[in-house]
Amino acid sequence: MTKYHLQSQKESIKLLSLLFGNPNFSAKLEVCEEICFGVDNWLDIGEINLHPGETPIERALKVGAYSWKVPQFNELLSAALELMVSNEAQAKQQTPQDKIKKFEPKTKRALETVVNVAIRCGLAHPVFDAACIMDMPFKRPTTVVADTNSVLQGGLDFVVRFLYPMARIKIPAVVHMEILNMTDRYFSQRRKKLPNKGALLFDHVTSQGGQRVLLRLELQTDAEIERPRVGADPLRGIFQPSPDQEDKNLGLLVVQRSFADRLVLETAIQHRERLNPDHTVMLLTSDQGLARMTLGEGMQPLFFDTNHLHDIFGSVLSGTGFRPFIGTLNFEWLYFVPLTELIWEFAVTFGSARLRNQETGAIFEVSAIGEGRTWNPYHAKDDLLWVRWEPSNTFYNDKPSMTPDVDVAFLKSASKFSVSSMLSFIGIFQEKNRLTDEEGMSILGMKNADYYAKYRNFLLAGNFLEQREQFFIKTEQLEQLWEALKNGDNSLIRKLLCCVQTFAEFIGNLKVGYPLTSKDTSAVSHSAFPTYCALAEISCAGLHLSGEGICATSFYPDLKAFSEIAIKSYQTLAKGEKYILTGLWLETLAKEYGIHPIIARNRLNEAQKAGLLERYTEGSTPETQFEKHTMHYLTLDNGVPVIQKVKLYRGDFVIPVRASVSIRIEGKQ
Repeated sequence: MTKYHLQSQKESIKLLSLLFGNPNFSAKLEVCEEICFGVDNWLDIGEINLHPGETPIERALKVGAYSWKVPQFNELLSAALELMVSNEAQAKQQTPQDKIKKFEPKTKRALETVVNVAIRCGLAHPVFDAACIMDMPFKRPTTVVADTNSVLQGGLDFVVRFLYPMARIKIPAVVHMEILNMTDRYFSQRRKKLPNKGALLFDHVTSQGGQRVLLRLELQTDAEIERPRVGADPLRGIFQPSPDQEDKNLGLLVVQRSFADRLVLETAIQHRERLNPDHTVMLLTSDQGLARMTLGEGMQPLFFDTNHLHDIFGSVLSGTGFRPFIGTLNFEWLYFVPLTELIWEFAVTFGSARLRNQETGAIFEVSAIGEGRTWNPYHAKDDLLWVRWEPSNTFYNDKPSMTPDVDVAFLKSASKFSVSSMLSFIGIFQEKNRLTDEEGMSILGMKNADYYAKYRNFLLAGNFLEQREQFFIKTEQLEQLWEALKNGDNSLIRKLLCCVQTFAEFIGNLKVGYPLTSKDTSAVSHSAFPTYCALAEISCAGLHLSGEGICATSFYPDLKAFSEIAIKSYQTLAKGEKYILTGLWLETLAKEYGIHPIIARNRLNEAQKAGLLERYTEGSTPETQFEKHTMHYLTLDNGVPVIQKVKLYRGDFVIPVRASVSIRIEGKQ
């Protein structure tokens, strides 16, 4: 059994992908509350089925290509009570029926949180009042004041996800206080020798789930969550002495529910009085009493009904959903809920959550609380939880020809290496048919075996090499790659490099017009990002724009289409000037049209010869600010493929024999 390690959702994607494998794409989703259920006793809350299709598993997990089969509520309740009863200490001579009667009321309410988690993550939606739906999405700025129920039951998440930024979100101080009071009750129960497990479970899921919502929306989203100012007078009446003897000794007070609800409403009313009369203020709640009280005060509630929650039990939820509102700006039909987001939410809410592959026995576990699993503020900022991975017994059987020296998990990960040294390593196999690690390290002048393994394993991952005992033998695919490198066949280079799963996933994440940074992709690590950018550039699959990121450059236009694009982009950039910077023009073609500088250079010369356009250049010295705007360029040195760094703004790339820092393009009639 492996130890727990702190990981973010992004970092754990690679590990989670190892849980699923063809043809087995299903796993059990389970949660554990160590005091209520017992250590390592897990409650089954459904089955996760992955539907990757042709998509790499890591990307399928990220874009929500999965379904969650939620169990029936009665089955879930019976299983939870059975775990509680079997783990109950025998301090009192109670029958199992007495224990069930003791735990059942609070346990029922606690297990409704399973559906609340689904709504908070976006797998299901709250059922809003018909009058409220007519006003959605808001066409004018509207202030939404949230109560505690809306935080716990997913209403606030819905507003942030689909109504923000037109919805201006206010969270009263009393909401934080109520959730903090739940937390105090939870830890007070947790310290008791014989707690009421039903009450303990309920306080756990509400307090920890509520705190996660507030922290997640504040730290992990772009939404601005505000806590409005409140007067001191209303605070005087919302507390009363606690009936608990221990609380009396400590002088603790408890929040009164009716006063807390009233204070939420008073906050909304007070805020409305400070705004213009035509500015709408709504109170977000699922509490019918608070909604009636809001209407009685002349304010519109943003009410959602929770009576339908039990209908979600027994259904199948999808990680990919349609957006509820259409016709909005920058509209996209679909939205995605990564599987890690669902697991993280359950882990914090219940204490621990895991996915278990029933066939292989592999386990991916995420925990938020427990012995030795501490918490620090930076954990919340980076959304870090304690992750444990228990591999299956059959994990390494998919590569029977490999020796134990080659880590299969490493082959599925992206590593940092020198692309120039990689070409040299490939060149060695043109002289030798087989190679040992010692020979390869000696020829390349490497002393670190782990560093050398990054080159070898990259080629193994793409089936460019085969391992036979201690030797590594080149395949026909490596011969094809070498010829493509010598001939400058960018399309074939890209096709062959995509045999490496990590490179294919990296290329699949690239988009035209949306530069990708190392923070935006889970396909490669931060350290490996420059390596994969260089591979993308030499294969004309992408171009890294200094200070922005890498964008896709997979468009190969014909001469007529290119001529129109070249002239249009020049005219847009020129703005009345005769000449523009050549590097700026090349980067614009790459960013806005997906045309790689190499393709642009070739098409420009071909279009001129075909009489479709005319180009003029001027030479000068570019400013030093453009020195970092470089591109990895594949060329030949004495017939051997090598990598050069080309400075796009220098002016010697488009026309090598002439300085062409600035360019002018004109169409021909």
